[in-house]
Amino acid sequence: MGGKLAMNNNTKLLLDFTDRDFTAPHQLELYNYWLSLRNGRKMPSRSDIQIEQLKGYLPSIMLFDFDNNNDAFIFRLIGTYCVDLYGEQTGKSVNDFAEHEPAIERLLWCVQNQKPYYAIKNLGNIDKKYINTSFIVLPLSEDDKNVNKILASHHFY
Repeated sequence: MGGKLAMNNNTKLLLDFTDRDFTAPHQLELYNYWLSLRNGRKMPSRSDIQIEQLKGYLPSIMLFDFDNNNDAFIFRLIGTYCVDLYGEQTGKSVNDFAEHEPAIERLLWCVQNQKPYYAIKNLGNIDKKYINTSFIVLPLSEDDKNVNKILASHHFY
């Protein structure tokens, strides 16, 4: 898959992003927190994260477990803002939903490249009060070699 990803018309994907690209301060704060936890590594582990540091971000967070045997992503945690839009998904596999195929491709890029990405997506096709979302996607690894979890934070606007 490398550095190229297939795109659809309603998603702007940023593999190289700056502070100015973020649409919400909480996403930039979470990204900076993730960076601070690396301590010279490519990516921090889930065990590095102190949940009390995330309290202000929890409504917008999704945490995925990655099953590398099946290239599958399991919703481990989904914040209340995300539940309001997408419904309760905890424990379900992202791979079970055909409409999530572009998201799976992006998540696999994150796993394979062991790097975060930022995306902005138009949700006009969803009959909800939100029109757009942006999300920062951050890889986590217990051994700094294999991604085993992904942390994401959404902003709906």
